[in-house]
Amino acid sequence: MKLTELNDIIVKLIENHDTGNYASEFIEKICIANNWPYGELWILDETESFMRCKVSWSMDVKGYAELFHFSSICKFSKGVGFIGKPWQTGELLFCADITKEKEFLRTDIAIKHCLFSVVCSPVYIKQNVVAILCFFMNKLSNADINSAETLQKSNRIIGRLLEQFIVMKNG
Repeated sequence: MKLTELNDIIVKLIENHDTGNYASEFIEKICIANNWPYGELWILDETESFMRCKVSWSMDVKGYAELFHFSSICKFSKGVGFIGKPWQTGELLFCADITKEKEFLRTDIAIKHCLFSVVCSPVYIKQNVVAILCFFMNKLSNADINSAETLQKSNRIIGRLLEQFIVMKNG
């Protein structure tokens, strides 16, 4: 995915938003643009002590229901797991093979769905990481790495999009 494609997705969502589906639609469009089968948005909780999965999207809703359910009951502290590490470092996290990583807590479920690779990108509002975008794929490719780097370059723009979503949801 190129930066211009990501910017087009963001602009279209801002112009045509539906408050209830704003974040979900964003995850969906990123997944479809990159042919990633499953994506999640993890958001900092109100106490700012952990991240929770607030939104997911998959190409096969029924098939990935178990993964979303497990994600929806998990929470990660700063520095812990594939969600907590990019929150702590503020850097993009790649994993080509989750079966080799002890810190990935959802390995059995992901393997069951042939999701062996993951990319996690922190999202900023001002200077603070407030969310993590997490995308799963069958096998990490150079194209996936390039798309994830594009996401990372746009993390402050995505943060503003997320901030608008939060304001609309609470407003």
